[in-house]
Amino acid sequence: MHPFDLHFEFYKKPIFLIEEKLANPLFVIKQFFDDNQLNEVMKHLQSLLVVVITSSYDLYIEVKVDDGI
Repeated sequence: MHPFDLHFEFYKKPIFLIEEKLANPLFVIKQFFDDNQLNEVMKHLQSLLVVVITSSYDLYIEVKVDDGI
C-alpha cells in the first residue's frame, strides 16, 4: 500500500486551495503563469519525469489505472 492510499483527499481535487480560489480556478491558473515562466515549468516537469522513470523506488513502480478519467 502506498502512503497516499490512506489520504483520499489527495485524489481528484486540489487540496491546497482555499474555497475562494476553488471558486475561481482560472484566476489561479493565470496567477501561476504570471509568477512562473512556462519554459521553467516544463524543465521542472521534465526533471520529475526523469526521476520517476529512472527510479527504483516502489512508489513509482506500481501503476494505478483510474477508469473514471
